[in-house]
Amino acid sequence: MTSSRNKLSWITKLVYGSGDFYGGASATVIAMLFLFFMTDVVGLRPLAAGFVVFMGRLIDAVTDPLMGRISDRTRSPYGRRSPYFLFASLPVGLSFGMLWIKAGPPESHLTVVYYTAAYILFSLAFTTVMVPYAALAPELTNDYHERTSLISFRMAFSILGALTAAVVPKTLIDRAPSLSQGYVQMGLVFGILFIFIWLNLFFYMKGRESAPVHRDEEKFVPALLSALKNKAFLSLIGIYLFAFIVNDILSTNFIYYLTYYLKKPDLYTVIMGSLLIVAVLSLSAYVSLTKRVGKRKTFMIGTAYWMLILSGLFLLSDTVSSTVVIVFAILLGIGTGVSYAIPWSMLPEVIELDQVVTGKRREGLYSGVMTFLRKLSSSVAVLAISFLLEVSGYISSTESASVEQPDSAILTIRLVISLLPLLCLSVALFSAWKFPIRFNNYHYIRMFLNSRENRDDPITGDKKKMMEENLSLMSGRKICLEENL
Repeated sequence: MTSSRNKLSWITKLVYGSGDFYGGASATVIAMLFLFFMTDVVGLRPLAAGFVVFMGRLIDAVTDPLMGRISDRTRSPYGRRSPYFLFASLPVGLSFGMLWIKAGPPESHLTVVYYTAAYILFSLAFTTVMVPYAALAPELTNDYHERTSLISFRMAFSILGALTAAVVPKTLIDRAPSLSQGYVQMGLVFGILFIFIWLNLFFYMKGRESAPVHRDEEKFVPALLSALKNKAFLSLIGIYLFAFIVNDILSTNFIYYLTYYLKKPDLYTVIMGSLLIVAVLSLSAYVSLTKRVGKRKTFMIGTAYWMLILSGLFLLSDTVSSTVVIVFAILLGIGTGVSYAIPWSMLPEVIELDQVVTGKRREGLYSGVMTFLRKLSSSVAVLAISFLLEVSGYISSTESASVEQPDSAILTIRLVISLLPLLCLSVALFSAWKFPIRFNNYHYIRMFLNSRENRDDPITGDKKKMMEENLSLMSGRKICLEENL
């Protein structure tokens, strides 16, 4: 695609990829355990617990894209992105640990205020490191294949973090003298690990970035509105948001499903571990399929399969054997893999299409919006599930053994783990169908950008006409080669 600035060493790829271990692990722990912790350990009502998460996400709607814009315009001896890894490393660990402290009686409004404040602090710390981190990859190398390899390391660590979060936290909690002590110990262990990850990233990555010569002075709001007019990006938002909402619904609701419907709470670690291991193993199959049919069709195929398996969860009897439940988890893992393999790999194409239209590379801004969507999916899932549990008559328990739930709550738990994901994936599938960058037209983006870089080799005739037509179709705007070049 372009001449290579440098090839990246394996250690650089490993260190960079390790950053999304934090992203995958912290998001998964919260999706799997935070709502349950607030309802069944602290004793908050489900709707109050959902409010805690929702308030944090309201702030993210502004701070994530704003952080991307700030990092795009940052200048320092250490680069645009790396300084934030140092400044936010301690808040990252402390804020995560604060989430798991049993603070005050559940009936007190101050208890809700505490968890809301702790969650907002966690969200801000997450934003401060993850948005610059996501925007860092293109600045480490300008080689197309090296960037692809670098992103694959990132996603591998993300899934490794999610897998670790599916197994280790619950193990630490179960071995503690009490649930509340177990959650505190878990928060401490992971908080220290997260601090180390970001300090290591700072000291290794500082000074390795390649910042543009000219600082982009475009204001935040116009830049954000411009990005949201990107037709391909709007489709990608539908794909990414609604696919990851399903992951968060499954992560959040499985503990309720196993505890109160199947009466197999001890299977939780095995189920989530099996699902994520298979998701990792499925990645290579999805990557191979993209080489044959493209990313869009691969996502549609994987999503259709995923929907088929999800529909079977509602049909499982509460007398089903543990083996059958594990088999279902394995089959679900194959479908889950498509949500990790495809959406993030579509983002570079969307950014390049934006570059065709605007002449600017705005990795930080787009990464900020995508990071917000990643967190939004979790909060929407938690809020929706907490609301549905509240209206279904769900009874919150505390440190003692789980209570007997009413039939209405059991039915809601079953519907949430099957019908709700099916509705979300239907939206993701429709968004993929509308995604304008296809397997057979992406090369026009590259031809255009290469022409912009090499004006001595102009494109004329029928090739010029085909390029303008396809770029206009993809972008939803009239593209004229002479004007945009």
